[in-house]
Amino acid sequence: MSESGLRQSTPAGSHRRRQVLLKGLALITLQATGWPPSKALAAGVLGARVWPSQAYTRVTLELEQRLVVQHQLLDSPLRLVIDLQDLQIDPALRQLPSIIPADDPWIAQLRVGQFQPRTVRLVFDLRQAVRVEIFESLPVGPYQRRWMIDLHPEREPDALQALLNRRLAAKSDEPGLEQLIEDLARRDAERKSSSTRTHRPPGSSTSSESIIAIDAGHGGEDPGAVGPTGLKEKDVVLDVSRKLAERLAGDPGLRPALIRESDYFVPLGQRVRKARALKADLMISVHADAFTEARARGASAFVLSEGAASSASARYLAQKENAADELGGVDLRRRDKDATRILLELSTRTQIRESSELANLLLGELGRIGKLHKPKVERAGFAVLRAPDLPSVLVETAFISNPEEEQRLADVNYRDQLADALHNGIKQYLVANATNGARPR
Repeated sequence: MSESGLRQSTPAGSHRRRQVLLKGLALITLQATGWPPSKALAAGVLGARVWPSQAYTRVTLELEQRLVVQHQLLDSPLRLVIDLQDLQIDPALRQLPSIIPADDPWIAQLRVGQFQPRTVRLVFDLRQAVRVEIFESLPVGPYQRRWMIDLHPEREPDALQALLNRRLAAKSDEPGLEQLIEDLARRDAERKSSSTRTHRPPGSSTSSESIIAIDAGHGGEDPGAVGPTGLKEKDVVLDVSRKLAERLAGDPGLRPALIRESDYFVPLGQRVRKARALKADLMISVHADAFTEARARGASAFVLSEGAASSASARYLAQKENAADELGGVDLRRRDKDATRILLELSTRTQIRESSELANLLLGELGRIGKLHKPKVERAGFAVLRAPDLPSVLVETAFISNPEEEQRLADVNYRDQLADALHNGIKQYLVANATNGARPR
């Protein structure tokens, strides 16, 4: 053996070798725990949002990458556990528990933690049993990939019973309450004894109650059109719809029912189904849309078209509104692909004629407080109008994309005027039909 091979290592050389070994060991340890993160892990969560309501609560996670998501419901106590794989906890996830409202009807508390090096765990402590729907929505509009976590009541509430319960809670000493209970019970019995609703003109029923379904467009993840200064359609139309409901509730024999009661998303098909479940006498869908040209202005009223749209602008607006499900987030795997087609085939000329009558009256009232985009009722294939058995009208109160009209829509007093106009048009329609009775088909 050579002299160099027998020589002892110097202290400096030994220290350098020790440092190299320690760095190598640290790197191996970090890699075993999933660090450094891959490019997918580094992307993290772009945004976390919560949309609470009495109907259901939605938690939305927006990301740049795909995820593997697993969940399970546990008893004693009630919990929903969701594992998000290939993800590490980040500020957006850390702040998620703080944005769960204290009075959320479904979620008592949310805990977020790094369950494993590459898995984030969400634990929802539940107030009551829920039905969970979790699905992915692909990039659309301003959004990247989104995971929707929907917590629904285990059993869907009966629409008529829910309406009755609200009336009982609001006005327990209201004169004629027994008649209201009797009327709604009769409607409920009719619905349960028949799989399809027999068409009847408003005012021809033996019931003294007329139920008006008010559909505030968009909501939740779907803001609708956004004005030049950021005013959102979903907020404007919800306020107008609530004001309209207040006015109708003050009329004897009229019972308003809001399809969307707060800031959450309702799929288009579900809006129609809810109105039909209520045995509504008519449905008003309230909007404030945008157009490609900022100069577009004025109110419009639309009914369902049996064929082509009545104008290019009507077709454009219908296509925009019908895309709401994509923005709002609907599980396409479970959506009934034939539902829209079937409802359209069932739609009758009678329904369209009665809808046109109502739309004309609404236009007349809207023309008293502002400009009309077109003086005549327009027709297009709006999905929300495809109820085959009740008059349905979509009202564009104004173009929120027009700076002047956006300013008017932001004015509380103008929203009051819009609610008054819609209220007057509805009353005129119901009075006319009550006088005419059942018209020949």
